[in-house]
Amino acid sequence: MLGSGRKYVGSTKALSAFKMLSKRLNWVLDILDPRAAEQYKTLQKVSMEKLEYLQGFNAINQSYWQGRIILYNRQTPPHRDTRNPPLEWTPLHAGGEFTEGGALFIEELKLRLRYLPGDLIFIRGRLLTHSVEPWSGGQRISAVYFTHDAFWKSLNLDLTL
Repeated sequence: MLGSGRKYVGSTKALSAFKMLSKRLNWVLDILDPRAAEQYKTLQKVSMEKLEYLQGFNAINQSYWQGRIILYNRQTPPHRDTRNPPLEWTPLHAGGEFTEGGALFIEELKLRLRYLPGDLIFIRGRLLTHSVEPWSGGQRISAVYFTHDAFWKSLNLDLTL
Protein backbone atom coordinates (compact mmCIF):
# COMPACT_ATOMS: atom_id res chain seq x y z
CA MET A 1 0.00 0.00 0.00
CA LEU A 2 2.82 2.42 0.89
CA GLY A 3 4.58 1.82 -2.44
CA SER A 4 1.36 2.43 -4.35
CA GLY A 5 0.82 5.65 -2.42
CA ARG A 6 4.30 6.90 -3.30
CA LYS A 7 3.73 6.10 -6.97
CA TYR A 8 0.41 7.94 -6.87
CA VAL A 9 1.99 11.01 -5.26
CA GLY A 10 4.80 10.97 -7.82
CA SER A 11 2.34 10.66 -10.69
CA THR A 12 0.15 13.50 -9.46
CA LYS A 13 3.18 15.78 -8.95
CA ALA A 14 4.34 15.10 -12.51
CA LEU A 15 0.85 15.76 -13.89
CA SER A 16 0.65 19.01 -11.96
CA ALA A 17 4.03 20.16 -13.30
CA PHE A 18 2.72 19.82 -16.86
CA LYS A 19 -0.65 21.48 -16.23
CA MET A 20 0.18 24.68 -18.15
CA LEU A 21 1.57 22.75 -21.11
CA SER A 22 -1.60 20.66 -21.28
CA LYS A 23 -3.75 23.81 -21.29
CA ARG A 24 -1.62 25.23 -24.09
CA LEU A 25 -1.96 22.04 -26.14
CA ASN A 26 -5.73 21.96 -25.64
CA TRP A 27 -5.95 25.60 -26.74
CA VAL A 28 -3.90 24.91 -29.88
CA LEU A 29 -6.09 21.93 -30.82
CA ASP A 30 -9.24 24.03 -30.25
CA ILE A 31 -7.92 26.44 -32.92
CA LEU A 32 -6.15 23.95 -35.21
CA ASP A 33 -8.94 21.39 -35.46
CA PRO A 34 -12.17 22.25 -33.57
CA ARG A 35 -13.85 19.03 -34.74
CA ALA A 36 -11.07 16.89 -33.24
CA ALA A 37 -11.17 18.97 -30.05
CA GLU A 38 -14.90 18.25 -29.66
CA GLN A 39 -14.26 14.53 -30.07
CA TYR A 40 -11.55 14.66 -27.40
CA LYS A 41 -13.96 16.45 -25.07
CA THR A 42 -16.49 13.66 -25.64
CA LEU A 43 -13.78 11.08 -24.95
CA GLN A 44 -12.88 12.87 -21.74
CA LYS A 45 -16.51 13.03 -20.57
CA VAL A 46 -17.26 9.37 -21.37
CA SER A 47 -13.99 8.12 -19.89
CA MET A 48 -14.57 9.94 -16.60
CA GLU A 49 -18.10 8.55 -16.35
CA LYS A 50 -16.94 4.97 -16.96
CA LEU A 51 -13.49 5.10 -15.31
CA GLU A 52 -13.93 7.04 -12.08
CA TYR A 53 -10.22 7.04 -11.21
CA LEU A 54 -9.66 9.43 -14.14
CA GLN A 55 -11.66 12.12 -12.33
CA GLY A 56 -8.76 12.61 -9.92
CA PHE A 57 -6.15 12.84 -12.63
CA ASN A 58 -8.33 15.17 -14.69
CA ALA A 59 -8.78 17.47 -11.68
CA ILE A 60 -4.98 17.89 -11.64
CA ASN A 61 -4.33 18.12 -15.39
CA GLN A 62 -7.12 18.54 -17.94
CA SER A 63 -5.39 17.30 -21.08
CA TYR A 64 -7.44 16.17 -24.06
CA TRP A 65 -4.90 13.37 -24.54
CA GLN A 66 -4.90 10.44 -22.12
CA GLY A 67 -1.22 9.53 -22.50
CA ARG A 68 1.94 11.50 -21.94
CA ILE A 69 5.55 10.48 -22.15
CA ILE A 70 8.53 12.51 -21.03
CA LEU A 71 11.76 11.71 -22.85
CA TYR A 72 15.12 12.65 -21.37
CA ASN A 73 18.04 12.95 -23.79
CA ARG A 74 16.48 10.52 -26.25
CA GLN A 75 17.19 10.67 -29.95
CA THR A 76 14.27 8.81 -31.48
CA PRO A 77 14.88 6.77 -34.63
CA PRO A 78 12.51 6.97 -37.60
CA HIS A 79 9.10 5.60 -36.57
CA ARG A 80 5.34 5.99 -36.83
CA ASP A 81 3.02 6.07 -33.83
CA THR A 82 1.23 2.87 -34.83
CA ARG A 83 -0.93 2.61 -31.70
CA ASN A 84 -2.54 6.02 -32.21
CA PRO A 85 -5.68 6.63 -34.30
CA PRO A 86 -4.67 7.29 -37.93
CA LEU A 87 -5.66 10.98 -37.91
CA GLU A 88 -4.69 11.88 -34.35
CA TRP A 89 -2.76 15.09 -33.87
CA THR A 90 0.32 14.23 -31.81
CA PRO A 91 1.71 17.25 -29.94
CA LEU A 92 5.47 17.30 -29.38
CA HIS A 93 7.06 19.84 -27.04
CA ALA A 94 10.81 20.37 -26.62
CA GLY A 95 12.43 21.57 -23.43
CA GLY A 96 15.78 21.52 -21.70
CA GLU A 97 18.99 23.46 -22.16
CA PHE A 98 20.31 22.23 -25.52
CA THR A 99 21.18 24.96 -27.99
CA GLU A 100 21.71 23.33 -31.37
CA GLY A 101 20.24 20.55 -33.48
CA GLY A 102 17.52 18.21 -32.27
CA ALA A 103 15.40 18.91 -35.36
CA LEU A 104 12.31 16.85 -36.09
CA PHE A 105 12.69 15.17 -39.47
CA ILE A 106 9.59 14.01 -41.35
CA GLU A 107 10.75 11.42 -43.84
CA GLU A 108 7.90 11.40 -46.40
CA LEU A 109 8.04 15.17 -46.77
CA LYS A 110 11.84 15.44 -46.55
CA LEU A 111 11.06 18.17 -44.03
CA ARG A 112 13.35 19.22 -41.20
CA LEU A 113 11.61 21.31 -38.50
CA ARG A 114 13.33 23.34 -35.83
CA TYR A 115 12.68 21.66 -32.48
CA LEU A 116 14.47 23.70 -29.82
CA PRO A 117 13.44 24.33 -26.18
CA GLY A 118 9.99 25.93 -26.10
CA ASP A 119 9.02 24.74 -29.59
CA LEU A 120 5.70 22.95 -30.07
CA ILE A 121 4.91 20.79 -33.10
CA PHE A 122 1.64 19.03 -33.95
CA ILE A 123 1.98 16.15 -36.43
CA ARG A 124 -0.08 13.16 -37.48
CA GLY A 125 2.37 10.74 -35.93
CA ARG A 126 0.76 7.59 -37.22
CA LEU A 127 0.74 8.78 -40.84
CA LEU A 128 4.17 10.39 -40.99
CA THR A 129 7.49 8.70 -40.29
CA HIS A 130 9.38 11.03 -37.97
CA SER A 131 12.61 11.12 -35.99
CA VAL A 132 14.65 13.45 -33.79
CA GLU A 133 18.12 14.35 -35.01
CA PRO A 134 21.23 14.73 -32.80
CA TRP A 135 21.61 17.87 -30.68
CA SER A 136 24.29 19.57 -28.62
CA GLY A 137 24.64 22.15 -25.90
CA GLY A 138 22.89 20.50 -22.96
CA GLN A 139 20.08 18.29 -21.77
CA ARG A 140 17.04 17.74 -23.98
CA ILE A 141 13.63 16.96 -22.50
CA SER A 142 10.60 16.42 -24.67
CA ALA A 143 6.94 15.79 -23.88
CA VAL A 144 4.78 13.76 -26.25
CA TYR A 145 1.01 13.54 -25.82
CA PHE A 146 -1.17 10.78 -27.30
CA THR A 147 -4.30 8.66 -26.85
CA HIS A 148 -3.97 5.11 -28.11
CA ASP A 149 -6.60 3.81 -30.49
CA ALA A 150 -7.36 0.96 -28.04
CA PHE A 151 -8.49 3.52 -25.42
CA TRP A 152 -10.97 5.08 -27.86
CA LYS A 153 -12.27 1.64 -28.83
CA SER A 154 -12.57 0.50 -25.18
CA LEU A 155 -15.15 3.28 -24.74
CA ASN A 156 -16.90 2.52 -28.05
CA LEU A 157 -15.63 5.76 -29.58
CA ASP A 158 -13.56 6.58 -32.66
CA LEU A 159 -11.57 9.62 -33.63
CA THR A 160 -13.15 10.44 -37.00
CA LEU A 161 -12.02 13.55 -38.77
